[in-house]
Amino acid sequence: CDELRAALEAGDADAVVRAAHQLKGGAGAIGALAVTAAAGAIERAATRGTLDALDGAVLALAALVALTLAALEAS
Repeated sequence: CDELRAALEAGDADAVVRAAHQLKGGAGAIGALAVTAAAGAIERAATRGTLDALDGAVLALAALVALTLAALEAS
């Protein structure tokens, strides 16, 4: 998520797309469907160049990632 946040702060739509895509792929590989969906939504928005509205989505994604990691560590 750090790479995604940095790309968003820099206004670099291509980097946001890449970072979101990587998160989506990694989450999909472990079956973290909520993370996959959230990262996919960010990827699609960034592909359209819609970065202004993504701050909240990136924060929500970071929270989902944290919850997913906690669940994995607990299991």
